[in-house]
Amino acid sequence: MGIRKFTFADIERVEKTLFQWILPKRYRLVLLLFVISMLTAAGFAPYFNLILNFYIIVLVSLVLTPIILNVDSKIFFVVGIVCFFLAALLWFMGQTEEAEVLTEYIFIILLSGSFKAFLSS
Repeated sequence: MGIRKFTFADIERVEKTLFQWILPKRYRLVLLLFVISMLTAAGFAPYFNLILNFYIIVLVSLVLTPIILNVDSKIFFVVGIVCFFLAALLWFMGQTEEAEVLTEYIFIILLSGSFKAFLSS
């Protein structure tokens, strides 16, 4: 079993797949970036920054991402499980603070995947 070399046809196929995904969703991507930038700007506004800390902005952004972009919830579950194994590895290596921060993000990722699965059913 050797390392597979990428050919020009493989790169074109990946590029075509990405283009077919991005082209119909280009306005949704702009909308998502606008919402995230407005949340970030509101996080710096006086008195709103007491409510909108960094984790709340990440939570709202990741909950809105599958709704706006119409992404499948399985992607969020797979990313959450991969990040969980990375957090476990960090925990066993003795870097508990980094593992705890990653675990907070895992919770947000799995929550957004669960929210999308709940809405799509």
